[in-house]
Amino acid sequence: MYFKILKKVNAIILAAGNSQRMNFPKAFLLFEKEKTFLEKILETYQLFDIQRIAVVLNEKNYHLFFQKNISLPQNAFLVKNLFPEKEKFYSLKIGLESFSQNYFENTFLQPVDNPFVDEKTLSLLAENVVENGFTVPTFQQKGGHPILIHRNVVKKMAETKDSAISLREWLKNFERKNIEVKNPLILCNINTLQDYQQHFCL
Repeated sequence: MYFKILKKVNAIILAAGNSQRMNFPKAFLLFEKEKTFLEKILETYQLFDIQRIAVVLNEKNYHLFFQKNISLPQNAFLVKNLFPEKEKFYSLKIGLESFSQNYFENTFLQPVDNPFVDEKTLSLLAENVVENGFTVPTFQQKGGHPILIHRNVVKKMAETKDSAISLREWLKNFERKNIEVKNPLILCNINTLQDYQQHFCL
């Protein structure tokens, strides 16, 4: 249904954090008995027929990915972040650069610590792309994940020289469009063992 929109949409999965509060790489937490957070997220974007997916991992998790024999879809690839201490904006920049000539496209920004992304939310965001801005799913007026950034903003992000800046503050320079959804899980970030135990009984 959304092919005309989706053929020009990429995604970046942010999984370069050190997971200090969890004390375990969040990308490899189990979503189901045989499916990790990362695999669940990749599966959802594949069902949504996304164009290309960059998975940004820190060096330790990059190597751990191969040890776990996780399969990547054909349109997905790994990006190694050697400087995870530079925070989210830097991860996004190297993820965008990895798309080469394709990176100036509408792009989903998907944190790996929210594995509850669903096709309906992605569809609503894709239908409400805001030119020169970004679209945010909300539940009861609270913003969640993922967000969808218009290609013009993606281009400016890729060209920004300073990577040691706050993504939240940087995005304040652009128009924000909120889209109310019915899924409260867009607000959930799994950052601690208590968060994980609250949502998962495996």
